[in-house]
Amino acid sequence: MRAVLVVNPQATATSQGGRDVLAHALASRVKLEVVETEHRGHAMTVARKAARGELGDVGLVVAHGGDGTVNEVVNGLMAGAEPPGRPRLRWLARFRSHRPHAARARARRGARRFGERLRARTRTAP
Repeated sequence: MRAVLVVNPQATATSQGGRDVLAHALASRVKLEVVETEHRGHAMTVARKAARGELGDVGLVVAHGGDGTVNEVVNGLMAGAEPPGRPRLRWLARFRSHRPHAARARARRGARRFGERLRARTRTAP
């Protein structure tokens, strides 16, 4: 499965170190693409493309930024959802990194839990 990490490098709640830790934790479980937003509305466009399948078989979108980034990603997922109003994607998380050690621990726990759910779903699938 593929995942997209949408990062707002301008958000005060994020840091390059936090992004790298999160990306490393996720990349150990899924094929990861990191997208840094370049302008207002970019996160929404990326999420919409992911929901429509224009970025490939994306099953995970992670928003790493502030409230605006999360808002754009959610709106993009809803706008691109098939059928309308129901996202095809399974997980959206927001990681804040004022405290790098806490962010690193959350990222590892989240990646581990996601991996466990993915393995369980894979085992039970026909």
